[in-house]
Amino acid sequence: MNAFRPARIRQMEQSIIRTVTDVMDGFGDQTEVHVVHDFAIPVQIYIIADTLGVARSDFRLFREWSDAWFVGFDDAAFVTGQALVADGGMYKIS
Repeated sequence: MNAFRPARIRQMEQSIIRTVTDVMDGFGDQTEVHVVHDFAIPVQIYIIADTLGVARSDFRLFREWSDAWFVGFDDAAFVTGQALVADGGMYKIS
């Protein structure tokens, strides 16, 4: 897969800058943000979703799928349809 090779990343630079700017603009007047939860995770998921052609309107669903992947496809999340949320670096079903 060539999606994340250096030459492709260079081609994506403006899109990545726009994504980072959009996420940071979303902070509004907040004086504190959680750098991983509020910044790093959304940025990486937007970039991956954009690369895969996932619409931004489907971000929440894509995020749920991504979270489920990282906890090992927790069956409870699929059976109940509950979202997985980060809690201090740990994931739990809410």
